[in-house]
Amino acid sequence: MIRAPAESVDQSLFARLKPGDILFIDSSHRSLENSDVTALFLDVLPELAPGVIVHVHDVYLPYDYPAQAEGLMYNEQYLLAALLLGEASWLEPVLPCFFAAQDPRLSAHLAPVWEAIGTNAFPAPSNSFWLNIKRRR
Repeated sequence: MIRAPAESVDQSLFARLKPGDILFIDSSHRSLENSDVTALFLDVLPELAPGVIVHVHDVYLPYDYPAQAEGLMYNEQYLLAALLLGEASWLEPVLPCFFAAQDPRLSAHLAPVWEAIGTNAFPAPSNSFWLNIKRRR
């Protein structure tokens, strides 16, 4: 585990991630010049190896940020949405947890999973967004 600003981490570290590895992103949530979010979404994610699993924390897609985030100037999920809407075929959504928690049918399907791993994530909404990096053409 490396607890450091993403924009200051040696980029070769990300290149060493292999299929099945998890990149857990809990960032500043703000895309600005040379910020961690900008570096992660525009420099790191597109270069990850196929099969790397990515967790992005504090994503509420397809909804906007909650009212309690007002004034924090978060915009990270908008970059993610733009990538997904732009048909980034190399980026596969796996589990948008907040969305799943809001949908009764999805929640019902996932409840046994959460119970089996011993977490009480549902019915309380989680705000994780899980992605799989796919092979590029």
